[in-house]
Amino acid sequence: MKITFENILELLYKEIPEYHEKSNKYFDVDPFIQAGLFGKFLREKIDEGTHDEGFYKRAYGFLNKMVEFGDESIEDILSTEIFIGMYTYDERYLLYSKQYLSMKAHRLMKENINLWKRGNNQ
Repeated sequence: MKITFENILELLYKEIPEYHEKSNKYFDVDPFIQAGLFGKFLREKIDEGTHDEGFYKRAYGFLNKMVEFGDESIEDILSTEIFIGMYTYDERYLLYSKQYLSMKAHRLMKENINLWKRGNNQ
């Protein structure tokens, strides 16, 4: 199934119901904002020290699906709202990403981070 701007929120909520329970429904019309909030939700789970392997496999599995089956708008969402957020907040988020992301998704994440670093002279 192709993941598009139009169906991403429905798929996200289906795959990660615990996020949907806590998500801000006010932003249900904007996949960019919800994706950013999902990235924040994932970072908070890591910060809490949550050791729920099943959750991480599902959450990062969804990111892998976004890379594998997403159209160009989904790659934009991943790049700007999730991957860069993982990098800019704390290096340990990258360790989780390396552990759970597919090689293709991890490569895309690293490319985005390197591009962001060059653009910000880091």
